[in-house]
Amino acid sequence: MIPEMKFPSQFRQDMSKLQHSYVERLKKNVVELRRMREPLMAMSPARRELQSLYTLAQLLADSGITFGFPDISATGQPFYLALRKVMTPDPDAAVFLMDRQEALNKLQALERACQEAIDRGPREAAGMILPEPPPLKIAQGEEDVYVVAAPTERGAAELLAEQIAQFGYMVYACSDEPAFRDTFAKGHLKAALFYTDLSDRDLDNIRVIRATNPRVPVILMSPYDDFEARLRAARIGAQGYFTGRPEVIRVVEKIERLADQYMVAPDYHVLIVDDDEVLLEFYRHALKRTGLKVSVITEQKDTAAFLAQNEVDLLLIDNAMPACSGQELAAIVRQYDEFLSIPIVFMSHQDEIDAIQASGTGPGIDDFLVKPFVPDQLLGIVRSRARRAQELKSVTVHDTFTGLFNHEHFTDMLGTEIRRSKRTKDPAAYAIIDIDGFKQINSQYGHHVGDQIIKMFSHMLRHHLRTTDIIGRCGGEAFGVILPGCNLKNAQESLEKFRAKVTESFFAVRQQKVRVTFSGGVTLIDGSRSDDDVIKAAEEALYQAKQKGRNQVVSG
Repeated sequence: MIPEMKFPSQFRQDMSKLQHSYVERLKKNVVELRRMREPLMAMSPARRELQSLYTLAQLLADSGITFGFPDISATGQPFYLALRKVMTPDPDAAVFLMDRQEALNKLQALERACQEAIDRGPREAAGMILPEPPPLKIAQGEEDVYVVAAPTERGAAELLAEQIAQFGYMVYACSDEPAFRDTFAKGHLKAALFYTDLSDRDLDNIRVIRATNPRVPVILMSPYDDFEARLRAARIGAQGYFTGRPEVIRVVEKIERLADQYMVAPDYHVLIVDDDEVLLEFYRHALKRTGLKVSVITEQKDTAAFLAQNEVDLLLIDNAMPACSGQELAAIVRQYDEFLSIPIVFMSHQDEIDAIQASGTGPGIDDFLVKPFVPDQLLGIVRSRARRAQELKSVTVHDTFTGLFNHEHFTDMLGTEIRRSKRTKDPAAYAIIDIDGFKQINSQYGHHVGDQIIKMFSHMLRHHLRTTDIIGRCGGEAFGVILPGCNLKNAQESLEKFRAKVTESFFAVRQQKVRVTFSGGVTLIDGSRSDDDVIKAAEEALYQAKQKGRNQVVSG
């Protein structure tokens, strides 16, 4: 028997309702199974009756284990496979009788499993695998980074902490492990960095600390760079590993990648197409539990229209549907060029999947989910495929060097914001900013330092401007910013605040502290001007800022 899981109260209530619905449907299913026994016992069973029985058996086999009744799936699958032989009868009468008797015996086992589930009821069926809770979301002001070091590494830890703090984090350098352990358990950390010599004592401490909150990314700073050292780090669950004195931008980029993976709830949008409403509700609840956005469709004909009107990251299609099969629906979706990048996961039985793969008729299908399956299998494949799709999409819209939107996509977003402002009359602003004297920086420090400054400046933009602001790289050391909901005064104040922050900061590259400034031009997006007019106004304001002495933001 599958052990009962401890569900959070709301999730327990939702699942309990769905289980009750499933058990109520089981009562009707058992009546249908018993009614269909008679046609199966006839010497010449009616094909239509057998097809109905086959469909019902598949439904039970597919859904039993999902709702916490594994015996239904375990008996349903052998029955419909035995029934398949009766539906394509052997010409030899004796063989047909044997096939039919085998199907009848397996039908009896399925009926018994269904009746036992009804008698036990939902109370004992709470063995559904609980999806893991949604990733932690970091609230404003809780983006803390701790740098833990022994007294001998205190200076290096404090310097690194000072540099990381310039990217908008609250950073603490400490060597008081008991105090840090208490903080670590609260779950308000973006990441934890440990300076360590990989001694047993160090690693045991890190392992104990990490166990209190496994979702917080752990990064080690070590003097060793051999395989054994990295293996020891991997065995305690370290997700990042640096040697020597890494440039701060590498550390910040690692923190952000890990935080996105472990701490930020994914915003994937999953569309499920299935004609079984009870199963659809279960899938929806299980996936939403992990922070995913889930939409469901029972009518296959509505799929293309929904995809055209919504951003969807993954399409989950059931194969056994009446109007058209899942494979046929996948083929229809792939007829639209604009949907080609949406991954399709196909839910079906192993024999049907084998047939599709062997015939080569499923090129538009990206992955397969074998029925019956439990929720953790569903969650695993949905997450991995949706994440991969977003990664591929990100490559096409982001500048690979800075991680900001590339110029082409940013220009498209600016056009969208201008049209939105014209339609809604809501204010917005557009700014273009340019690092001052960048050619001189390259000449004095070298292009490598210049490149690192562009990277660090990009990260500061992301951290110090609002999360709703849209930032793009417009080429070289120039950047564009769209500020939705801002009038001209508010936009200029926001950029001035950022300018002051940059002016008082330093960029540490190769143990050198480089200070930079920038100039900016900002203009209002009010819907009365074209895209070109808005861009030209911001560029003219930037030119004025440069002419007036740089290190300032001018509105135009």
